[in-house]
Amino acid sequence: MYKFSLVDERGAGLCVGGLIILGCTCFFFAFLMTSAFAQRQEA
Repeated sequence: MYKFSLVDERGAGLCVGGLIILGCTCFFFAFLMTSAFAQRQEA
């Protein structure tokens, strides 16, 4: 039971970490797209 709980905590940590990385990646790409679009509008 304790070992199973430990595995669950590790899985939850990986899931949260993956979501955070995914969110940061999406935010970074959105920032790149908006900055490139702004530069294109200025030119």
